Amino acid sequence: ESAEAAVAVEKLGLVWPGTEPVASQGLEKIGFKRICKDVGAPTPPFVVLSEEDAGVDLTDPKAKEECVQGFMKAVAAMNSSEKGLIKSIHGGGGKGTAHLDDPSDPEQTRAAVEKVLVEMNRSD
Repeated sequence: ESAEAAVAVEKLGLVWPGTEPVASQGLEKIGFKRICKDVGAPTPPFVVLSEEDAGVDLTDPKAKEECVQGFMKAVAAMNSSEKGLIKSIHGGGGKGTAHLDDPSDPEQTRAAVEKVLVEMNRSD
């Protein structure tokens, strides 16, 4: 899913088996979901917890707790008990992703949010 990796592979004269680099650069997963939502196409429920380069200082306990609380409130506002994921836009290959069996459970939501923040060491 890395446009940079795709370009590097193609420069070596090899075939990249994934998404074309231009598509990867211009339409990452959350962008695609936003387009689907805007045009009324079916998509699983989702909420964007943080935009690119949000810049929360996760070494500051107060700032980190505010970030966790904000993410938890956004998940709770979805008013859903469907299974889902908390996923960093920078994650991949399982890193930066936490399963959430019941988003209506604050303890599960907190654990999932904190797992992703710790793994990625960033809030976006």
